Amino acid sequence: MSVTWTINVGGRAYGPYTFEQMKAFLAEGRLAPHSLVARDGAEPVRYASEDGELAILFPVPAAREPQAAAPKAKSESSKPATFGRESQAAGERSTRGVIVIPVIAVQAPQRPPYCP
Repeated sequence: MSVTWTINVGGRAYGPYTFEQMKAFLAEGRLAPHSLVARDGAEPVRYASEDGELAILFPVPAAREPQAAAPKAKSESSKPATFGRESQAAGERSTRGVIVIPVIAVQAPQRPPYCP
């Protein structure tokens, strides 16, 4: 008999599922490393990434070595960077625009004067 798993979602157990079905669920996005599973439905639930056989479906990303920051080259121009119209030919209209959102001021309701 092959090993099967149940998947626990919201306190309910679904399954049993074979390893091939679990691989298919992973491909469909229905199984994640943090999914709660139990082997053969009898063991306590654990994360899918912590299960001995299912862990191979979730490769651990290789640790990246920090790269030394390259020294920034000083720009040849002391002119600040500009954006927008300088890259357009004369008479050409910009495809970017300004969106204006009107704001309506609402006055709080007036309380009636105090009357003893």
